[in-house]
Amino acid sequence: MNRTTGIVIGRFMPPHVGHKYLIQFALEFCDTVVILCCTLPDEPIPGELRVEWLREMFPTARVVHSTTRNDAARRDAPGATAIWASAVRTAVETPVDFVFASEPYGPDFARSLGARFVPVDPARTVVPVSASDIREDPLRHWRYIPDVVRPFFVRRVSIVADDDALVARLATRFGTVLAGRYDSVFTLATGKAVTEHDLPFVLKAHAASEDALARHAVRLLFSATDPVQIVTRLSGREVADAALVHDTVSRYDLFIVDEREAGPSRFVEWSSAAVERAGARVIRVGGSTEARVSAAERAIEAELVLTP
Repeated sequence: MNRTTGIVIGRFMPPHVGHKYLIQFALEFCDTVVILCCTLPDEPIPGELRVEWLREMFPTARVVHSTTRNDAARRDAPGATAIWASAVRTAVETPVDFVFASEPYGPDFARSLGARFVPVDPARTVVPVSASDIREDPLRHWRYIPDVVRPFFVRRVSIVADDDALVARLATRFGTVLAGRYDSVFTLATGKAVTEHDLPFVLKAHAASEDALARHAVRLLFSATDPVQIVTRLSGREVADAALVHDTVSRYDLFIVDEREAGPSRFVEWSSAAVERAGARVIRVGGSTEARVSAAERAIEAELVLTP
């Protein structure tokens, strides 16, 4: 029996559950599936990242990356499908038997390619979402974003505090995960305090922990510490490394400073002041435990514009 080849073409900006259904359909139907990911350098999600996502999501498919700009091949342009068919033949270098698509261009494109069109959820009733929907409001459409893609959209919140009480309450309140203090994990496991010699390792491990947990986060990822806090507590003074502060500010969308009833410690003050001077979004919450939790919840809802 002859082996069959199918193709799925798109920008995948980003890949979502609808794409996942479409490509899995093709994989169940054909012996070989080619995913042609078409990207341009000025798009909001890097093309190389989209290709990485697709290769991880579909390891048995062949992912081909096309970066050619061709304004004559716009979907509404005359002869666009023939131009695309020619481009596909060049990129894929193998005959295509089936074209899988949910878009209206599918039949004409398949005809131009000399293949058979297989419609998959053209009414978008199985997975009612589009990539543009997700780009416009990723938090609202979170359930349609695959785990591998979620770290790109997850909002990161660092809690600047002397203990983990506030971060634990917030993670529970928002139904998501939290990244604990890896410096504490290191000390507990090794029986020794973190030293300057251990610092590069601990900072890298803390970042790895956050990045791994981001795949399991539900819209938000809370962190019980951050690089500035780790270095501040280790050194016992304000952080003078401007690059470290800049990288920390770039990594988090919001910093919540826990000013307990007894007042913040000098480490909390030093850490929060460092990121605030560097332009971070900083919210300070004070008062009783319940007052601080409520204020932090309101700040997160307002600052990160969470939607149901």
